[in-house]
Amino acid sequence: MKKKLSDFRQKMRKDKKGFTLVELIVVLVILAILIALLVPTLTGYIDNANKKKVASEGRQILMAAKTIAADDYNSDEATKNLCGKTITTLNVSAAGAATDDPTIEKLSEVKNSKYTSVSITFDADGTVSRLVYTGKKFTATFDGSAWSTTKN
Repeated sequence: MKKKLSDFRQKMRKDKKGFTLVELIVVLVILAILIALLVPTLTGYIDNANKKKVASEGRQILMAAKTIAADDYNSDEATKNLCGKTITTLNVSAAGAATDDPTIEKLSEVKNSKYTSVSITFDADGTVSRLVYTGKKFTATFDGSAWSTTKN
């Protein structure tokens, strides 16, 4: 009897060439559980990266606006075209500037396709008093001295 049982086991091992359907389903279920645990974690990291990207681009735009304003207001012959105004485009250059002079968009290296809207308010003395930069999912706001980032 033992001989027959061992012969049967050897025969089964020789005929078995692949995985059974149950084994494949178990592996797929384990992979699905691991992916379900991983997706929320990755989503949080992606949102944090997008938030930091919008804040960084907002700071770049602020520095470019300050540079343009400094060029505009530090010159006696400047027309002060930004004085006390709010602009909503980044294609603004210093007053009386030649066409090849840099604009806020060129200085900040932020292209139109990367953001939804921007609003920069200048004081009467040419300083940036408020900047609101809206990206695809987040909005970065500068109010004179402090930054804040909120989700749209």
